[in-house]
Amino acid sequence: MSKKAWLVTHDNYIDRRIFFFADVLELSGYEVTLFPSYFFDLLSDGDPYYVNRPVNKNIVKRYEISEDLIFEECREVIKLTQEKQEEFKKLNGRYAKNFREINFNISRYKKNHSILNGYNEFYIIQVRKGDKCVLYTSFDDKYSICYDTKNTLKHFEFENAIAQYMNEHTEFLGTTYSIGNINVKSELNEFGENTFYAQNPAFNSMYCYNTYDKTFEEITAIPFGAYNADEIKGKQFEFSEYKKIVYDYSPILENVKRQLEIETPDLVYVADLPTLPIGTMLKEVTGCKLIIDCHEWWYKQAKLWDSSFRRKIELSELYEKELYPKCDLCITVGEYLATDMSKCYEKPFETIYSCMSADLSVKPEDYNENIWNEMFGITAGMKIAVFQGSMTTLRNLDNLARATKYLDDNQYLIIVGGGPYETEFKKILQNEGNPERVRFTGWVNQKELMKYTVNADLGVLPYSAMDEYFSYSVPNKLMEYFEATVPMLFDVSMKEISMVAGENNVGVGADLSNPEIFGKKMKELLNSQDMLNKLKKNYELCKDKFRFENQKKQFENLLDKYI
Repeated sequence: MSKKAWLVTHDNYIDRRIFFFADVLELSGYEVTLFPSYFFDLLSDGDPYYVNRPVNKNIVKRYEISEDLIFEECREVIKLTQEKQEEFKKLNGRYAKNFREINFNISRYKKNHSILNGYNEFYIIQVRKGDKCVLYTSFDDKYSICYDTKNTLKHFEFENAIAQYMNEHTEFLGTTYSIGNINVKSELNEFGENTFYAQNPAFNSMYCYNTYDKTFEEITAIPFGAYNADEIKGKQFEFSEYKKIVYDYSPILENVKRQLEIETPDLVYVADLPTLPIGTMLKEVTGCKLIIDCHEWWYKQAKLWDSSFRRKIELSELYEKELYPKCDLCITVGEYLATDMSKCYEKPFETIYSCMSADLSVKPEDYNENIWNEMFGITAGMKIAVFQGSMTTLRNLDNLARATKYLDDNQYLIIVGGGPYETEFKKILQNEGNPERVRFTGWVNQKELMKYTVNADLGVLPYSAMDEYFSYSVPNKLMEYFEATVPMLFDVSMKEISMVAGENNVGVGADLSNPEIFGKKMKELLNSQDMLNKLKKNYELCKDKFRFENQKKQFENLLDKYI
């Protein structure tokens, strides 16, 4: 019997780093389940089969049911209506439009609300009982049950969108297609069955039609719980203030508890502090081994993002001191961070870099020298720098916008991604940069990312350190540029990036906090094909160091040592 590994994260859009650990644990013989936050977005990458979102599923309609599943009174109404309709058609050459035409007095069935809609060659019978409604359609001689008649109109909008997608847009099967304001997508489930999803981006819910069991479900997020003590298997745990101030993990915990009724984990991996209380509770209740993977040093990150929220910073620092020592294996994203956290908590923190998994690695079909012309009409031979990732604050994107003022006419900056800072970036670009030299792809799914990266001449890491902790940052794009063997431009204040890119001679450092230096260095590199070729050639000596197989071996060694 295989061992069970549970991975827990507060992410809704799951960091690809977490998939690396899931992949390696699977390859090591574990049966993997990943518990993230809820996320309803059909335009993003689909979840792997092992992802278990904190959602409630409610069947609102069941299709093609057998007669014996129909309530007796409903079955009687339908059977009598069928008989009367056949008699009516023999005499009139068509089906009756309503109960009046077939002279069917349904007042004796007072507990039911029945409707007959006739359309010459076929008819539909609806028989309601409470919140349930049985439907019979004569053209296919099939029954279905609707379990939520109060919201029939709301459900119908999504049901109709799925039906339209299935019948009229089969060329989009496997991808997302928009029908009005509803996105529809088909995916194969773990059994290879086609499953259809429909979602309005304005709502935290979606609908699902399963072609195997012929059910139509509404999927909603598990609601947040009260700020009370948590209970698992009869044992109480006090994290009330933590949930109120640091992170409310209650929907994720509820989902984990549901799974705990089915199986018990042998190993629990937690990504970052927010959901670590769940990991420590599971360890105490089940005796499982516990791994913490610190993408951030949480209380120091809170100082950057929530500098005025003193209590959040205090609690984050307090719980990091309390919970990290309870973990069997502590991992983080870089050597500098590992060294400082090891000293602080008097416990070894190991380094695993955020490499690309096999699924996300560069593929031959990603190379396309005409991609920029096809997307933006950029003439062949132009020099391309890319920034890829989420556009948020604290990333020195304001100076990236200003730096474009110094680019030559044969040079472009492509922004691969989007985010809340995009509007401000465009304002700065318009007023202080050169919008003619910049193009935007919009948000790009992780699976599509490499086809942009590998076709660029230069990858930009604009981050500039605001303090010692920030200088330890290891953004995902560092390893993405490594995977694509793209020469890099980075800020000399970023210690981990300087060590990884600078010491391996695959990038050039400069003071990117100064937009003039930033822009002129970007221009200089794009104008020097010899330098770009030299940096790219240097990847031959080091690229495997940060790729999947090497990082996989390092993690396997850590499992042997600590778990």
